[in-house]
Amino acid sequence: MLSDKAHRSQRQIHAFSTDCRYVFDRAFYDDTDLSDTLHLPSFLTVDTDLEDSLFFLGSTGTGVSFHNHADAWNAVIFGRKRWFLYNFDQNPPGGVTPGYGQLDWFQNLYPNLTTDQKPTECIQEPGEILYVPEGVYHGTINLGDTIAIGIQKKEAATEAMKYVYEENNLRSKGETTVIDRMELTFKLLDIFPGSAEMNLRLGVLNQEINQMESAETYLQRAASIDPYFVIARLVLAEVKAKLGKNDEAEALMKKALALNPNMWDVYAKYGTFLKQNGRFKDAAEIFRQGIKVEPYQKAFYFYLKDMEEKLGNKEAARRAGQQLRRIEQLEEQQERHN
Repeated sequence: MLSDKAHRSQRQIHAFSTDCRYVFDRAFYDDTDLSDTLHLPSFLTVDTDLEDSLFFLGSTGTGVSFHNHADAWNAVIFGRKRWFLYNFDQNPPGGVTPGYGQLDWFQNLYPNLTTDQKPTECIQEPGEILYVPEGVYHGTINLGDTIAIGIQKKEAATEAMKYVYEENNLRSKGETTVIDRMELTFKLLDIFPGSAEMNLRLGVLNQEINQMESAETYLQRAASIDPYFVIARLVLAEVKAKLGKNDEAEALMKKALALNPNMWDVYAKYGTFLKQNGRFKDAAEIFRQGIKVEPYQKAFYFYLKDMEEKLGNKEAARRAGQQLRRIEQLEEQQERHN
């Protein structure tokens, strides 16, 4: 039964991944009778001062891509979840920064993994509780429509995760220099020298301070450690382009597109690269492909309209402009509704 607070908290529901069929809410558990209806073991008492609560609602096939955090446990109330887990010292193939939705990862990358590369797995049934130790990378796929709750510590306990949380906090607040964040990332790289994720982070940070040669070195290392790391290849392509290595940049973008043709960011960055190099016809085709993957991404229609105008295709430019206005109208209607 929903309380008045819970009705208000429904406005706080957000997409937990890029798929709007999977949502979560941070107020639902505490603001409803749900906590009174669950019979938890005594050692799983919830302390709201130290822990965050999450309510999950997702349709079949949705999920959360690989990530990690402080100690947590997850309880499935209805439906089933398939879990994929890696220790902190083994980055999931394909990367932690989402280059794949979890279902894409499972369907397209997972079958290519060797025995050593595959994760620890389990299927969580209704009424079962799964404990996720701090730092363990995990991703999930819902098997059938699923309702679950998660309880997660607010603060990290291990040295490595404390560095991760501190760097994330500095980044989100914007109250520090890139150098401060790099120092923390170097500490993490000392702990996990073979980490593709930490090499990616250092590559991105060097890119932010315009140290392109250093950025190139770290990003190449990340892509070498993990050949499936789409994001590392994509950022490396941007750095190569800034260094004037356009042929290498385009080859990397094509490789990223081959690794995951369902990732709209690749089309956005590849199309922009072609546009900046005056290849308007090629750019228009890439933006059209991007629209098929993400039909409500306004930037694709904006740039496609621009490309068609430059090519003299007035009717095609008009149609792209119409689609752009339709999406803007839908967004305005949604804002008024909310």
